[in-house]
Amino acid sequence: MPPPGTEVQVGFAQVADLLQACPAQPDAWLGEHELARLSSLSGARRRAQYLAGRWLARTLLDRVAGCPAGGWQLSAPSNAPSLVLNLPSAGPLHFSISHSGPHVACAVAGQPVGLDIEPRRLVSQLEDKLDLVCTSAQNEAVRSEPGPGPASDLFLQYWTLKESWIKRHPGPGEPPPMHRIAAGLCAIPQDANARSWLHQDVWFALSTEGVAHTFRPDGDSALERLWTVSSPD
Repeated sequence: MPPPGTEVQVGFAQVADLLQACPAQPDAWLGEHELARLSSLSGARRRAQYLAGRWLARTLLDRVAGCPAGGWQLSAPSNAPSLVLNLPSAGPLHFSISHSGPHVACAVAGQPVGLDIEPRRLVSQLEDKLDLVCTSAQNEAVRSEPGPGPASDLFLQYWTLKESWIKRHPGPGEPPPMHRIAAGLCAIPQDANARSWLHQDVWFALSTEGVAHTFRPDGDSALERLWTVSSPD
């Protein structure tokens, strides 16, 4: 059993469905920090993704702590993790939002957490991206896959794992470059600090403490793996 307060809740939905569910007027449920961030976003698609992610975060926070979805006050910095501003007496809550195209996902936990998603696809110009994202060992692993499909799958796992790790480890300066972040399969569950899986043709990566016992993907998820992710910086 996981230690009390460490369980992770992960939600996944379509942007359009969440926009149907949330109140039509953003100022009826977004806090002042979130409204300021919303006003800085250009483009209808980006604004829709933002609103959907914020509503999904509230529904998960409601599930975890029992506060009505419209009652949460959340920060919305442009280059740092968002925070729950009106914390429940039970303890701190952390959340991470990721969106890609029509999809949005959110993770809520009692400890720092990072989540990233990417739709499964053949990665265009993969060769040009390997050196930017992968260590030399990861680069070789991707190149050794038996075809463009498996190579893209492994590349997207590395990419999302590193994005989720960066989200979990915010710093005062720039994050380490992706090609310096190590990510290797972990055979000892209690040593893992990240998990990847495939759900509805979307790659997920979750980075948090004790990930092997704090969260298990849905039953229809596939290709689930435990990882150790770290940076030398």
